[in-house]
Amino acid sequence: MKIIEQTVPQIFNSDDNSEEKYVKAKIKQNYLKSKEKEKVALRKLYLYIVYRIRCKLYDIKTLKKLY
Repeated sequence: MKIIEQTVPQIFNSDDNSEEKYVKAKIKQNYLKSKEKEKVALRKLYLYIVYRIRCKLYDIKTLKKLY
């Protein structure tokens, strides 16, 4: 994402239709940010599910020890 942030001003100053290129670069940048957020959200969900499964397994082990 940092590469795109660095290239946006260069694109903006380059051509006659530089505004169009700037908008396209911004759209791409926002798309990549949303993809990154999606990956983070999926990772958090995965970790939460693993955590809940481990808690259940731990509860089962402790119950077995009690009986």
